[in-house]
Amino acid sequence: MDWTPVYVGAGVVLNWLILYFWQPWTEAYAGEKGKNLARKEDLTDILAEVRAIAFAQKEIESKLAGDLWQKQNVWNEKKNIYASLLITNHSALETLTDIGTKLGRLAEGQTVNSNPEIKAELRPHAEKFGKGFAEIIRLQSAALLFTSPSTMNIITAYLKAAGGTLTLQTRENVQANIDLLIGLNVDLVASAKVDLGIEPT
Repeated sequence: MDWTPVYVGAGVVLNWLILYFWQPWTEAYAGEKGKNLARKEDLTDILAEVRAIAFAQKEIESKLAGDLWQKQNVWNEKKNIYASLLITNHSALETLTDIGTKLGRLAEGQTVNSNPEIKAELRPHAEKFGKGFAEIIRLQSAALLFTSPSTMNIITAYLKAAGGTLTLQTRENVQANIDLLIGLNVDLVASAKVDLGIEPT
């Protein structure tokens, strides 16, 4: 007898039983594999989007940091210019006060040139005042770059007014310079408060 058909039939039945028995697990396995594959594809897309967002965020942060850095540097330059102007102004005022005290020894109607002793005493003070005036001129260039137009107008007006009174020959001349420097100081402080964003107290 030929057992081949029996073997084939038994193999088919056995395969069918195995498949029938394992069918729930294979369906679940295939379903999970499909979900994992879908998640993996989704995850790749999500990661690409996250990278793009992170790159855009870093560009924005970099731009904001650069803008903030630039604004802070400009503000620092303004502050330094105002501080230098006010310190120079204060030093010039002290020098002029010393000159005024020495000129108090002049007789009525007498000038520095007519008194060699006082002229010799005043020479270092006059030189110091001249250096202060030159420093204000130097700071005017920096102020042109960083400060407000009103500050430039204040400095220019001072330099123009002081230009005719720099000889420091008489008490009146010195007092006129002192008055100009006091006015410069008051105007610079007011302008600095506005320019630096400092609220007046």
